[in-house]
Amino acid sequence: MNGSPSVLNRLIWRVGGIVACAAALAAGFVIFGFQARVDDLRDRSLRTQAEDVARYISAENNGDLRLDLPPSHKDFYLNSAVQFTYFGSVEQFIFAVVNARGSLLFSSFGRELPLAPVDAASLQEVHYFSFLRRKDRRRYFGASLRVDDFAEPVWVQVAHGPATTSFVVDSMLEEAALKWVWWVVPFAAVLIGVVYVTIRNGLRPLLEASRYAEKIGPEHMETRLPDAGMPREVLPLIGAVNSGLDRLERGFEVQRAFTTDAAHQLRTPLAILKTRLSTMERNEQTEALANDVRRVGRLVSQLLNIAQFDNLTIADDESADLREISLEVVTMLAPFALEQGKSMEVEGFEGPVWVRGNADALIHAVRNLAENALEYTPRGTPVVVEVLEHGAVKVKDYGPGIAPQHRELVFQRFWRADQRCGNGSGLGLAIVARTLEAHSGRVEIDDAPDGGTVMSVHLENQFRGNASHPSANAHP
Repeated sequence: MNGSPSVLNRLIWRVGGIVACAAALAAGFVIFGFQARVDDLRDRSLRTQAEDVARYISAENNGDLRLDLPPSHKDFYLNSAVQFTYFGSVEQFIFAVVNARGSLLFSSFGRELPLAPVDAASLQEVHYFSFLRRKDRRRYFGASLRVDDFAEPVWVQVAHGPATTSFVVDSMLEEAALKWVWWVVPFAAVLIGVVYVTIRNGLRPLLEASRYAEKIGPEHMETRLPDAGMPREVLPLIGAVNSGLDRLERGFEVQRAFTTDAAHQLRTPLAILKTRLSTMERNEQTEALANDVRRVGRLVSQLLNIAQFDNLTIADDESADLREISLEVVTMLAPFALEQGKSMEVEGFEGPVWVRGNADALIHAVRNLAENALEYTPRGTPVVVEVLEHGAVKVKDYGPGIAPQHRELVFQRFWRADQRCGNGSGLGLAIVARTLEAHSGRVEIDDAPDGGTVMSVHLENQFRGNASHPSANAHP
């Protein structure tokens, strides 16, 4: 589950991707609009430049045209196509005046041909063009302005290289940067923060529902997922889960009621059967019947324990003495062990070992471990119950042991390993596991050093010391 993708992270990434795509699209539109603006400014500049040159063209009495540029314009256009240095590049501003026949009338220094061909039949006032200059392989942008103020039309053509356009672009970029760029980073950070907080708040009901779901278990079958404040899209899922939990609770209650009723109904006939067997003459057959009745009685008792412990909850002030519990279990099972030629022993810490727990439930758990050990330990060997001061009980037998691959399975109800064919029902260790789960403890299975199995019960929140009651010397 730890490797599963987070819904929050997934939404953040997707929303972030959408925002990034939107930003890129917006940037594309801005760049497109910016370029269009640059082109428009360049065209307007070229037209103004051509109109400025056309202003100084006049006709003489014989009809010839004359160009009288003022000194400033001569320096700009005619002085060897005056060069301007911009970031290390060389920029030239050039012009030409062409008649309807395509003949060059006036031009910048060194020009022998028009900057662009003219179409005498076209009435278009301004025509924009570009060309690649062979000398320096640089692209020039120009405008051709038709002038009809004379006997025949002439075209004033002006052009400049890319450095002028770059100057315009950089000027616009600098202006935009001064106005807008300074708040882009803070705006992006605020936007990401708003998106994160918004999505997290939107998922808060789901996180709350998951916390409720973690509480659902056999001891809290009444818990349901809340639907208050849930997104409309999630409500069908919440309803389906709660309906499933309702059906599961009803089935669980029916099963528990059936188990409890059946066990209670069986106790009376078993007690009657046991009484009748005790009045009969003891022989091999009656002993076998007595053993069968004892096993059935144990199964009925375990079924009742399962029904009882499925709802087991431990109060904060409940306490139990593991030493006393162990002594009670050994005293209870010692006669049965002697009948089978076996024995029961208590070892370990001799003082009270107080733990937080239900005494009756822990007695049943330790008793099931001891009965399971008696089932498999050979005749003439003991079952040792050892009490540890730190809040643990170990039950050791000298039986065949439990294979490592079966140590998790033995706590399942009615599970039995083929190699451990005894007379048990397969419920004892399931009761132990459920009891320890209710106590927030654990049960472990290990191999005994000299053969057999050691089953250990470990409980948390111990009360250590030899005090007569946990309140006298409690160390939670």
